[in-house]
Amino acid sequence: MRTQRAAFTIAAKAVHGTFAGPAARMRMTMTTTANTATTTTTTSAKKPKAPPADSATPIGRISWLLLKTPDIAESGRFFADILGWQVGPQEMGGRTFNFFANSKGAIGHCQEVAGPSAFIGFVVVDDLQRAAKRVVAAGGSLTGPSNQLDGVGHTQAFVDSDGAALCLFQPESAASAAKVDGPGALHWMELNTPNVEKAIAFLSGVVGYGVQTMPMPGDMGDYHLLTRTHEGEERLLAGVAATTTPGQPATWVPYFDVADVVDTRARAIKLGATPLGEVFDVEGTGTMAILLDPRGATFAVMTPTT
Repeated sequence: MRTQRAAFTIAAKAVHGTFAGPAARMRMTMTTTANTATTTTTTSAKKPKAPPADSATPIGRISWLLLKTPDIAESGRFFADILGWQVGPQEMGGRTFNFFANSKGAIGHCQEVAGPSAFIGFVVVDDLQRAAKRVVAAGGSLTGPSNQLDGVGHTQAFVDSDGAALCLFQPESAASAAKVDGPGALHWMELNTPNVEKAIAFLSGVVGYGVQTMPMPGDMGDYHLLTRTHEGEERLLAGVAATTTPGQPATWVPYFDVADVVDTRARAIKLGATPLGEVFDVEGTGTMAILLDPRGATFAVMTPTT
């Protein structure tokens, strides 16, 4: 993994806030498995409603996270210790789900699965059924049927041709995809992939992203910013960069806000995380560090430049 590149030199200055909504929106009637074909689901026969015209969430934003883990309790303790998350079960619609939240609202939920941990992002689309068809047409695979989030929206899990997992999310209201900021919140999502051009073409075809390409210093290659115009302004919504380790699979990496990257990284390592490179600074953007959690999920922590 390219851990010392200039991650997203202008992204942090252009992305307003971070990307998740309050826990109350997640009255969930399903459990999504984003990169396997096994899904427990309550489906809806009616076509999902389109997001409202005044939605504050741009199409293409990563608005929610799923943390897949073989041990919810262990993962919950780890991220509570380093990010200050509140992690625990909550009854919704007669079922129990494990949410993680900072002091301002929920950022995502956990799902217990076999195998290593991984973060899966939920990307906002305006028409889930059409977007799902574009996934298949572009060479990706749908991993199970679409699912309904009661009073929130509809989702469809998928992987691209290199196995990078995401979930389409069509919200039913602006509140369904409202953003949460503050310590521990999601700041940015980045795809590390061995096939950059193919991944960008896939994501552009599915979500309608534009692309800004930025040359990096030295031999670090290019960094690609995925954009869409929202309310007359071009928004930077995610990044794509090349992997540098042969055989490394395509992986989406979430960046979380913290007050002190050096201290957070040290505490994470003490609790069993594996560092991927050293702490590094990106001029005009912030200080960052990339790690694997004790169960194998790739994530990053950052302190944005103020």
